[in-house]
Amino acid sequence: MQRKIYDKLSPGKIIFIIVLSSLTAFLFNYLNPEGITIIQLRQNENGISSDENSIVEFFKPVTVETTDAYLLFTKNVQFIDVRPPEEYKSGHIPNSINLPLEYVKDTEKIIDQISKDTPLVIYSSKSDVNLNKTAAEQMFSSGYKKLYIFNGGIDEWTDAGYEVVR
Repeated sequence: MQRKIYDKLSPGKIIFIIVLSSLTAFLFNYLNPEGITIIQLRQNENGISSDENSIVEFFKPVTVETTDAYLLFTKNVQFIDVRPPEEYKSGHIPNSINLPLEYVKDTEKIIDQISKDTPLVIYSSKSDVNLNKTAAEQMFSSGYKKLYIFNGGIDEWTDAGYEVVR
């Protein structure tokens, strides 16, 4: 009668295979830029770990809801409005900078007074969610690593009754 392959393996060999497989998977995940987050550190609104006050690197822009966006606003985090200038003039979040999407590629020239380590909240209108994502991805690839995307944008901001500059 034939013995199955696992009958021929000793417990030591099985443990060795499991450990080797795990190490290979961790190494692959570490080297892969699209890797899976295995241990996620909790970040506060400034991108600082709430556990140790050490700076935590963002691996991609983080999406926030209206209440979180307002919390960031109260902490004086800089907001970037990526809508066209005429929409920005019709109403925007106080102290936000208008940086229309077509100018995002030139962020170095336009907002060079803002450090790339500064947390930024990217927003537009609720109907332009792709505009937020595109702008955030372009800014992230140009070196801004602490980016939040506020998909609700100016629409949800005004619906919540928060201040708007007109």
